[in-house]
Amino acid sequence: MGRNPGPRPGWSSTGGALILFSDGVTEARNGADRSLYGDERLRRLVAGLFDLPAVAMAEAIRLAALAFTGGRLSDDIVVLVMKVPHTRRTASG
Repeated sequence: MGRNPGPRPGWSSTGGALILFSDGVTEARNGADRSLYGDERLRRLVAGLFDLPAVAMAEAIRLAALAFTGGRLSDDIVVLVMKVPHTRRTASG
């Protein structure tokens, strides 16, 4: 599974997400110039997805990698997203 060397995952009262993915996502190759989808492209994509439900986030990642390859995958793509919802603090705590 791929791992993001950026900020460490964590949970807070503002919610959070854990995204696991196979190397088929970041190593997906563009048909035109054979470039890789890569970690940085995935980070930029994920940064805009946090308002989506977990299922929609996973599907958006899968579809982005598929579109990048022109619909021709050379490896499997597995994406798992787990989210912790925002919690509301009450006056008592």
